Amino acid sequence: MSHINVTINGRQYRMACEEGQEVRLLKLAETLETRIQSLRGKFGEIGDARLTVMAALTVCDELVDTSNRVRALEQELTELRDFRNAAVERARMTQTAVVNALNAAAERVYGRPVADFMADQALWLGAVHPADQGLVLQWLSSVVRGGPSTLQYRIIDSGGQVRWLEDRARAVLDGNGRPLRIDGVSSDITERKLHEEETSWLVNHDALTGLPNRNLLNDRLGQALARARRAEQPVGVLFLDLDGFKFINDSFGHTLGDNLLKAVSTRLSGAVRDGDSVARLGGDEFVVVLENVGDAAAAEAVAQQVLQALAQPFTVGDQSLHVTTSIGISVFPEDGHSPEILLKHADVAMYRAKDQGRNGVQRYAREMSVRTDERVQLERALRLSVQAEQFELHYQPQVDLRSGAVSSVEALIRWHHPEFGKVSPARFIPLAEETGLIIPLGEWVLRQACRQLKAWHDAGRRDLTMAVNVSARQFHHQDIPRLVRRVLEETGVPPQSLELELTESVLLYNADAVIEVLRQLKAIGVSLAMDDFGTGYSSLSYLKRFPIDTIKIDRSFTTDLPQSKDAASITRAIIAMAQSLDMRTVAEGVETEDQLGFLSLNACDAVQGFYFSPALPAEQVGAMLAENRPLTVPRLRSETPLRLTSRTG
Repeated sequence: MSHINVTINGRQYRMACEEGQEVRLLKLAETLETRIQSLRGKFGEIGDARLTVMAALTVCDELVDTSNRVRALEQELTELRDFRNAAVERARMTQTAVVNALNAAAERVYGRPVADFMADQALWLGAVHPADQGLVLQWLSSVVRGGPSTLQYRIIDSGGQVRWLEDRARAVLDGNGRPLRIDGVSSDITERKLHEEETSWLVNHDALTGLPNRNLLNDRLGQALARARRAEQPVGVLFLDLDGFKFINDSFGHTLGDNLLKAVSTRLSGAVRDGDSVARLGGDEFVVVLENVGDAAAAEAVAQQVLQALAQPFTVGDQSLHVTTSIGISVFPEDGHSPEILLKHADVAMYRAKDQGRNGVQRYAREMSVRTDERVQLERALRLSVQAEQFELHYQPQVDLRSGAVSSVEALIRWHHPEFGKVSPARFIPLAEETGLIIPLGEWVLRQACRQLKAWHDAGRRDLTMAVNVSARQFHHQDIPRLVRRVLEETGVPPQSLELELTESVLLYNADAVIEVLRQLKAIGVSLAMDDFGTGYSSLSYLKRFPIDTIKIDRSFTTDLPQSKDAASITRAIIAMAQSLDMRTVAEGVETEDQLGFLSLNACDAVQGFYFSPALPAEQVGAMLAENRPLTVPRLRSETPLRLTSRTG
């Protein structure tokens, strides 16, 4: 093993080599030095770019033998020649974009022979995308003056496809510093650009619906506010949340839920004005930005249009789905000056719309923020109370109009919180539904009601039945038949003494699965009632499919009896329909003698309401059952006064 010193590009290197290889290595190093200096003279930046060739000579003595070193240098020289041939002859252009030379690689990019470009000097610039031609000419002019050496632009190939190129160029000057030509290297970066565009799109758009996401929404809303400040015009923000979407998603699966969201986004985009921005924040939350909206009243008008558009049924697969939405509105500048504050206040207003019964619109007001804080505190308190079972049940009697006896009682939950006081069920039940707390809460209600019913049975009222409400979420997310069997076994209550009250929303979706659960419940022996009948999407066709025993006439009809012809006609029709299907009818919300008289004369089976008794604690209801006290009532079909009587089995 011997050592030799070589000089390349002004630097000395000490190389280890085997005996007899010294001359060959020196000659190869000399050739490499000549080639590098030659390229540096023609294309200065290329010499620098390929200095990695010389790095092959900087290995320590002990690492590489001479024969390997020689092969490595020969490979580097070959690559250097290829680089020179394929690179710079792509675009030797003057300021007028006259093409002096193109290599064969141009044919693959442009889809045209190089000879075509030589024959038609307008062809090269003509292949540049029309929107980028001015940019390219400006860049070439700038390169001549020593400007930026790199540009990305689009071309249109012979097949009409848009491709992206990245040009790196430099001006070649004569001895007097005047430009002779522009030498450049062009790279096809179409795939990279497409990937960048796709990534950028995903960063700014919702992958499911294609709508702008929160990121792009904030940008658009920020731009809208900047324009609004200059023009001194308001900007409206609508915050939408679908009512009951989680129930649909959980009942039918995420695939159907995703398809429903796509349909909602399409209809929502068509319901707003041209120029309005629609975005999806995630889940079932959407936002609409309204520029040039005029005033808050105009924003509310757009929101009402959205409500009406979404109220129409959606057909998703073989399902017909009814979806409503709650909308909150905030308006710049009254309700905030930044995207964050406007979105927050619109969100607060949306929750207010949900608290008001859903499927409505609410404009933001400052006191709503206080209510939002209270709602957070209320939810926290509700969770703790559910864990500690800090609730009680009251019971409202149902009076049989034929016998005058209390035939049944409905269990109604009450919550008296140490801090919030008496909390209305209309306030905490929807919150329990949203948070999922309705499932443990409903189970507690069923068990406590059956325990109380067993106590009344043991006291002599074995004919008494108990009605217990089952929420849609509880019905679809619990094994209700199994729960009912377990509670009946624990408490000793006969199945025929329990009636489960279901809302129409339970029956609307996935009818086959619902029917199967109802059949299992009927097999146990319990009765089934449809609560609030007539307020949803009632129809005789679907009612016939379900094994329902009792229809409860909603108080919204009872309240207007008998003065309202519409309410009277609807009530008569419900009673007649129930009779034709061999079902009982129970009217809720009876408060006057006229209401009671109308229902009695039209053969309603039972009634409940303040006329007889509000919902009372178990002790007071027990005393009422034991007293057998008469009530002052109008004359009924039998022309005898209605009396509350205590019957023994």
